[in-house]
Amino acid sequence: MRESGLTPTSLAGRVRELGRRRGLELRCTHTYVKRWLRGSFGASVPPELIAAVFSRRLGRDITPRDIAAPSPADYALTGGGTPIGRRLPPDDLGLRGPTTPLGAVRTAAQLWDADPRYALPPVSATDLRDSVRRWRRATPPAPPQRAVGSYRVGQPDIAKIHALTEHLAMLDNRYGGGAARSIAMTHLRTDVLPMLEGSYTAAVGRNLFRAASLVTHHTAHLLYDTGRHGAARRYLRLALDMAYHGHDRAFAAKILGTLAHQAVHLGDYREAVELSEAGLAEPGLTPAGRAVLHAMAARAHARLRDSRATAISLSHAESSLSAGTPAQEPVWLRYFSGAELHDEIAHCLVDLRQARAARPHAEHGIAARTDRYARSIAFTRVVLATAWLQQREVERACQVATGALRATEDIQSERVRGYLAGFRERLRPFRNVPAARDFSYKAARMLR
Repeated sequence: MRESGLTPTSLAGRVRELGRRRGLELRCTHTYVKRWLRGSFGASVPPELIAAVFSRRLGRDITPRDIAAPSPADYALTGGGTPIGRRLPPDDLGLRGPTTPLGAVRTAAQLWDADPRYALPPVSATDLRDSVRRWRRATPPAPPQRAVGSYRVGQPDIAKIHALTEHLAMLDNRYGGGAARSIAMTHLRTDVLPMLEGSYTAAVGRNLFRAASLVTHHTAHLLYDTGRHGAARRYLRLALDMAYHGHDRAFAAKILGTLAHQAVHLGDYREAVELSEAGLAEPGLTPAGRAVLHAMAARAHARLRDSRATAISLSHAESSLSAGTPAQEPVWLRYFSGAELHDEIAHCLVDLRQARAARPHAEHGIAARTDRYARSIAFTRVVLATAWLQQREVERACQVATGALRATEDIQSERVRGYLAGFRERLRPFRNVPAARDFSYKAARMLR
């Protein structure tokens, strides 16, 4: 609670609000919080909801165990919050594959139905690593096809999935995951799932699973950006299975890169290196595909303070990207441009506290992007501000960070909020500097 800056009253209010969003009418007040602080958790408020509030506030997964509460009980909740005899979704939901195409469809139906009605438990780095290893050892599957089903799927249906996926990516990059998450999840349940449960030939089935993998991956990214990391890891793992059945190992490698990116965000740095290396071992990678994975490995090495390994990975990323051209890349990889690579380099150098070298990369990353990538610009502004702060240029740092702070009015992203909250925390040693006090006050109001 101290780390989150929450009072008993504000924590209770946030738990009630999150409960309302999930169909629960909770009556918890500040007196409940005082009981929780004493370790007394009743059955009226699910501990996973309390943990979810902290997860959103802090930008990382917090489990009931982390707050000294019991693990989620084996019950679901009715609209009134009364425990009944049904079990919550299994902890390994979305992590069991690869299975048959029918098994993947059943997992999709379960996962898309359970989320967001339940607070899906977090997925540990160990469980994720073991699940990915099982996926990598699996033998290539036969093309998915179904002779039965009330709906006959054709290529125009697949084209619709691709069009909606591109729209989701645009909304995500410009306005943040919170702006598109509900659209994506509705699309999965009402459009994509009926297609997967329909009938299709082997040729159509392969393309259908590729398209389903793409939109599931993008939905996972929206969940990741809004701080729902347990759900995001399950969606990404399901997207891997769908890419497997669609025989698209290059996109599977991209999914492994996203898992590595999320692992860096969550502090699972060694797992991030392993996931990046697993992606690099996949066949059919394009130059940009290899560059993304090397960049993710570099981010993890930088967090581990391994400057030599970081430099090697960044060198591989630069040479890989320069070997290709954007027009020859898949649509889902064309975002990774020189500006994106400069941003990754700046992140790494700031983590290694090489501020002077980081600044020109961050400045290039900001100048070379358009508002289409507003969220990425906000990230890079905070990185640039951090570089200035590492050089003790407090006024300049706060001036740059203020530009990112304004972006939170339009961008619904827990990651952006987390970046800004982290920068505000780094300002604490300079709290007597007027610029730092002014920024902290503005940030506190905006983030609240």
